[in-house]
Amino acid sequence: MRPHRNSIKIGFSILLFLYSIVCLAKISPPSIPVADRTDAVTFSFQKDSPTDLYIWKNVSGGKGSINSTPQPIDDYNYYGRMSWACTSDSTFGSCPTTVEWNSDSITIIALTFTEIKTGIKKILILRGRNYKAAYDNSQTSESLAMRNAASNNLVFAQSLLDIHISKQELNTIPIGGIWKATLVINQWRWDPTFKVATWTAHITLNVVDRKNIQIYLPNYNTASPTVDLKLRNMPSAPNNPILSGNVNIEACLYDGYNAQSSRYDITMSDPNSKDEKFYITKKARDPNPKLSNTIPYQVWVSTPGAPSIASKKVLSNEPFSFTDVAQSTPKSVTLPNVPNPVYCTPWLINLKTANITQKNQAPGRYQGSLHFKFTPASSSL
Repeated sequence: MRPHRNSIKIGFSILLFLYSIVCLAKISPPSIPVADRTDAVTFSFQKDSPTDLYIWKNVSGGKGSINSTPQPIDDYNYYGRMSWACTSDSTFGSCPTTVEWNSDSITIIALTFTEIKTGIKKILILRGRNYKAAYDNSQTSESLAMRNAASNNLVFAQSLLDIHISKQELNTIPIGGIWKATLVINQWRWDPTFKVATWTAHITLNVVDRKNIQIYLPNYNTASPTVDLKLRNMPSAPNNPILSGNVNIEACLYDGYNAQSSRYDITMSDPNSKDEKFYITKKARDPNPKLSNTIPYQVWVSTPGAPSIASKKVLSNEPFSFTDVAQSTPKSVTLPNVPNPVYCTPWLINLKTANITQKNQAPGRYQGSLHFKFTPASSSL
C-alpha cells in the first residue's frame, strides 16, 4: 500500500510544478531592450483636410521582464524613469536638451520642414508626451512632458513616448509638395542621469493642394478666356477666297504638388459636338441649306517631354495621359490664392483651322467652347 501512496504524492507534486510554469508564462511579458532606433514616417494628405500625424505613438523606451535580471523593483527605477530631450535647434528639433524630475504635461518641439522642389522652409510645432505604464500597458499615467523622468508608482515599469503633429498645425503648410524633415532626440535615464539611446525619425509629408489644381493660362487674366481662332485669307483665286487659322495658347499644368505627380490625365471636349471633332458654330443659324453654319478645327498639344512642340492630336471626349512628367523642366509661377511661388509643367495648346472655302460659310459671328478636365495622379494621394 505504501508504494501506491508514494506514487500519488509524486504525481501530485509534478502537476503543481507544471501549473506554476503555465501561470508564470502568462504574467511575464517579453522584455524590450533600450536601443537606438531610426524610423521613416511618410504621410500623404490633402492640404485642406489633414489629420493628426503620429511620429511615435506610445512607443516603449524599454522594459524588463519578471523572469529577467534586474528584478522588477529595479525595473521601476530604471525603465520607469526614462525620458527624452532634444539635441539641437529646429534643424533636428528644438526643445530643452536636458531632462528633469518634474515638468509640464507636454513638450513643444519646433522642427524645420523643407519643400524639396522650391526649397521653401516651414517650422512646424510637434507635441511630445511621456506616459508611464505597467509591464502590459494595463495602467498608464497621466500625460507628462517628454523630458519628465518622474515615476513614483511601482506599477509603472516602462516609459512610453508619444510625439505628434496636430491637423491644425499641418494645415499651416503654405503650398503643396513634398516636405521633409529629420527629428533627432536622445533618450535618458534618471539618477544617475546619462544618455542611453538616440531616436531618429525621417519624416516625409506628401501634401496636395487640390483646391488649386488648375490649367494656368499666363497670358490671360481668367481661366475661361475668349480666344480668336485667327482665321485669315490664304493665297487663293480672287473669286474663291480660302480661310485658315492657327493660334497657340501657352499653358501650365499645376498639379497642386509642385509638378511631382507621376501621371497627368486630361480630357478635352466640345459640349456641342456629337463626334470626336471640335467646332465653332454660328450663333444665329443661317437657313440657307447651301451654307455651313459650323467651322471645324483641330486641337494639338505638346507633351511634358517636349513642351514647345504641339505634336499630339486630341479628339473630343477622348481621355489621354502623360506619364513623362518627370522629363519636363517645371516653371516657377505665382498663382492666385497660393502664398508662395510654385512649379507647374509648361504645356502648349495649338488650335488649328484647316482650309475652308469662305463662300460656303454662312456670314456672321461664330462661337464655340473648349472644355478641359485635368486630373493629376496627386489628386488621389
